[in-house]
Amino acid sequence: MPQQPYQPDEPYQPAPPQSPYQQTSSRPPPRVPPQQPRQKRPGNRRWPYVLLLIGVAFISFVAGIAAGSAGHGASPASAVSTAPVTPAQVSTAGSSAAPSEAAARAAATGRVLATFTGNGIETTARFTVPRSGNWELKWSYSCASLGSRGNFIVDEDNDSNLNGVAVNELGTGGSGITHAYGDAGSHYLDVNSECDWSMSAVSLP
Repeated sequence: MPQQPYQPDEPYQPAPPQSPYQQTSSRPPPRVPPQQPRQKRPGNRRWPYVLLLIGVAFISFVAGIAAGSAGHGASPASAVSTAPVTPAQVSTAGSSAAPSEAAARAAATGRVLATFTGNGIETTARFTVPRSGNWELKWSYSCASLGSRGNFIVDEDNDSNLNGVAVNELGTGGSGITHAYGDAGSHYLDVNSECDWSMSAVSLP
């Protein structure tokens, strides 16, 4: 059988060169899920009302203070005008109170309970000290008739009363006051002296 002449296949054609920026990977690009747009939060609409309430309360507070200060400022004037005090009333009250206080002091102090005079040794009569129990003994003695110094000794209730008066003097004469406190009741005095003497028991408040 006669051989057929050799016929080559289609001529070889080289592949066109690829661009360096051309992606050679055959993988498809990743899919990104669509994002929903963010919703804006509604603003707080309560603040205007809160500020309005605060403003009203502040105005009411200031108005109350102003009204109170005005009322206090007007009260002293009305009190003075409705109840005036005249100098005559004050002077009358002072003049009436002074004598009463003086009379009370005179009645409470300086009342002579008993007076004794003598010479030498002697025991006096009893006298009564008021309820307050406070009194004083005014005494004096003189040894002029003796011509020398002498003793003047006074004891109360035979020296048995711890709250009573006691006098012990030595000289040609002298005077003084001795006090007793909390010594209410009936008492007597014992005098031991060579001289002339005089004593007065006077009550105290």
